[in-house]
Amino acid sequence: MTGREGKDISILMGETLGCHYRRGSPSEISKFMQCMRKASAHTIVSYTYDAVKAPTIDVIQNIPLAPVIDGELFLESPSKLLSNPDSEAYKFFKSLDIIVGNCNSEGSLLLLNIPRFQKRYDFDLNKGVPQDIFCGKIAKSFADVYFNGDESIKDAVCKEYGRTDEAEQARQLVDMYTDFFFLVPSVNTLNYHAGNQTNHSTYQYIFTQRSPVPFGPNRPPWYVGSGHASELTYLFGIRDLPKNITVTKEDLTLSDKMIAYWTNFAKNG
Repeated sequence: MTGREGKDISILMGETLGCHYRRGSPSEISKFMQCMRKASAHTIVSYTYDAVKAPTIDVIQNIPLAPVIDGELFLESPSKLLSNPDSEAYKFFKSLDIIVGNCNSEGSLLLLNIPRFQKRYDFDLNKGVPQDIFCGKIAKSFADVYFNGDESIKDAVCKEYGRTDEAEQARQLVDMYTDFFFLVPSVNTLNYHAGNQTNHSTYQYIFTQRSPVPFGPNRPPWYVGSGHASELTYLFGIRDLPKNITVTKEDLTLSDKMIAYWTNFAKNG
């Protein structure tokens, strides 16, 4: 995110902690920061989710936590750096072997936020998402936040992902979130790396197995696919899960294969 966006999120976080910011003089900034620094790490962590899950506009897909382009660690946005073959970041990136991948239903993260949204607009998430809510509210807010309110974007999103059946509409919403926030950025990263590449390897994976311990709330009946972070269970500690969680032989076999793949990649690229 930009420095301005990072500042706005910090102010929102401070207000949640009771630190009030009045725009203007440097002394006000100093007072605000002194107040923020008095909060314990535990308090900041516990209040973070409350601060970022309450956007000031009608949107459920905004992600307000991201690295800030600060001019020191991040000199420019990654897309600009990787578009410049003369940049040091580009040269370093191209010198690596990389593996980039996704779960096929990364949009499961929406399930963390939709409950408050369904309450506001009076629909039952267990049945799905009504098309008029998707096109009239979700697609609109998506265009407002990321494309300056461009009506043609809203219409294109509605045309591509809109469905009359509520269960299928809910699945299409998850797919939209997956595509925009995860799959497209991953493919762009892979294309940057693979372009004019002769000496280093570029790998992609798509993970489709449902985790025995899915991240986030319980899945509605219409939900399909492998949710966000599902592959991590298979890479780290699946054999250490509590006995009351069902882990199949197929799960263990998949875990062994994935660990072997990832280890070989770390060793050999």
